[in-house]
Amino acid sequence: MICLTGDVHHASLHINDQRYIAEPHLTEVRIAALYARLLEKYHVKSTLYICGRCFTEEWEDLKPAATHPLVEVGG
Repeated sequence: MICLTGDVHHASLHINDQRYIAEPHLTEVRIAALYARLLEKYHVKSTLYICGRCFTEEWEDLKPAATHPLVEVGG
């Protein structure tokens, strides 16, 4: 069994990991949406642990990942 998980932090947190995102227009939330598309491509389920502020500060960008049928949301 494989358990695929990931953490998604809101952009306003400004953690060190975020400075390594190569594209300036991308955020962890936007990358999570791209990640959800990869899950669909390979028919894999995943759990994303999403910071609560992502829902209030970045909902429009988060919605594709948070509502995706292959993504379980944890927090």
